[in-house]
Amino acid sequence: MTSTPFLNLPILASAQAQKHVTMNEALCALDALAHLAVKSRVSSSPPASPFEAERYLVPQTGAGSFAQQSNKIAVFLAGHWQFFDPQAGWLVWVKDEGTYLIYDGALWRELSSLSDLVSASELSEGSLQSLGVGAAPSPDQKLIVSSNNTAITHDPSGSGSALLRVNKAASGNEAGVALLSNWVTKALLGLLGDDGVSLKVSADGSTFREAMRIDGVTGAVSFQQNETVLSRSENGAESRWVTVEEELNPLGGSFSSSIVLPARSVVFAVTTRVLQTITGASSWSYGTAAEPQKFANGLGGAQGSVNDGLASAMTVYSDTPIQFTANGGAFSGGKIRLALHYFKPAAPTS
Repeated sequence: MTSTPFLNLPILASAQAQKHVTMNEALCALDALAHLAVKSRVSSSPPASPFEAERYLVPQTGAGSFAQQSNKIAVFLAGHWQFFDPQAGWLVWVKDEGTYLIYDGALWRELSSLSDLVSASELSEGSLQSLGVGAAPSPDQKLIVSSNNTAITHDPSGSGSALLRVNKAASGNEAGVALLSNWVTKALLGLLGDDGVSLKVSADGSTFREAMRIDGVTGAVSFQQNETVLSRSENGAESRWVTVEEELNPLGGSFSSSIVLPARSVVFAVTTRVLQTITGASSWSYGTAAEPQKFANGLGGAQGSVNDGLASAMTVYSDTPIQFTANGGAFSGGKIRLALHYFKPAAPTS
């Protein structure tokens, strides 16, 4: 054997004269091929004034000194070009493109799939710790993909379905999708702190408001904001369902709420809950100034008591606060939560 099997380096012969020549030739070849990086892979002809140790990957259309040397590594050494045949599996860094190529035994091709980088055993055994496609992973973000579009499709030989599973450790943890703008989280969707599905939004990425919730047991859907637009026309007309609340401290013979039934709304109910036991009055009622007992009369003051206050679709034409009246005395303490439930239309904007 006169050369090594992989890099084709010359081997010293027994009793060979001028061994240093052969040794230096082998060292120069090894230096040229180890940690392989070439200047370019698109130069069909060699440069007019190459630098010592300058390296190129010869393209298919080689000319001049590069003629008939396609796919070989060209290295300028000691004043002339030397060419090295690649072997399957060799990697080369192309400097002017900033990319790696791999030789498959016939052609150089870009690393385009995970299998080009890691073995099947690494994937199946779970020993691959992180992966970045077009971007760098981090300890907290072990998988990252930088792409205009990312697709997950079904296995043609499988069931035909495709599910993306996101698993959390326990109910109190989170499993979901975060939507970001310039790396600021603007929305969260998923199982966020419990086993119900919720949608949360944020203006600053730190304070979130829950916009929608689906109960994890009943499937009931609720919209977690005061005003919900049920429908909107192309010209801006809206049908809005509104629910607003206020906590009140009852004092005196009567008092009124700060929140009001707005003008040109249709009221369906005005509900209450006693948060702290009401004192000073034997019973109480609430309604409007014109109809003080419109929603209820003779209510007790025990903590936890509630009233539905159905209004039979009452239309209001001016802003109307809710009036509370004490019966058999005057209010001296307690706390009431008031909720207004009404429909508010909006005319077209154009």
